[in-house]
Amino acid sequence: MSSGKVKTGQLWSKNKADLAKQLGELKTELGQLRTQKIAGGSAAKLTKIHDVRKSIAKVLTVINANQRAQLRLFYKGKKYLPLDLRSKQTRAIRRRLSKHEKELQLEKTKKRSMHFPQRKFAVKVCDSADFRVNILSDRQWKGIGEGFLEFNANLIIGGGLDFLEVGVYDCEDGWHGAFCLVCFRTGHGVSSKIAWLVKKPFQ
Repeated sequence: MSSGKVKTGQLWSKNKADLAKQLGELKTELGQLRTQKIAGGSAAKLTKIHDVRKSIAKVLTVINANQRAQLRLFYKGKKYLPLDLRSKQTRAIRRRLSKHEKELQLEKTKKRSMHFPQRKFAVKVCDSADFRVNILSDRQWKGIGEGFLEFNANLIIGGGLDFLEVGVYDCEDGWHGAFCLVCFRTGHGVSSKIAWLVKKPFQ
């Protein structure tokens, strides 16, 4: 018969049969203690019920942990895992699309992307104090949004405009962005400055 208290460290080295045998002994002892409680047994035996219940829980914990470890080895590298072996995630993450599902496209969307790819722009700048930045698409000049963009060189670089290079890019969030690299003369040589010109959504 079991002595009641069990140390968890001694359980990990036991095999499945020994753990099952010890679990049966503890359950038998617990049943006897509860019978004595009803029959009016001594107080010392009644206080032992708590220790036996905790010992049963420890044995069951070790048995369950060993089973889960064996299952993890069995399902390692397989496509699907049992739900209780999967990593705990939030409800939203569990319902999120996989990488393959995100990349799936309708045939109509594929054709549209093929025939109407992302637009590439060239930028032309007038060399003057008040210059206009226009965006040249594949066929015609057109500004971002409506009309053209006007900037004062004196406001941007403080005068002495020497060289201006402007580039335009398309963002994934549906926005156009434009930037310029301005080189200008100072008393200590040529300096450069990057100034943001515009960022507007597609019209």
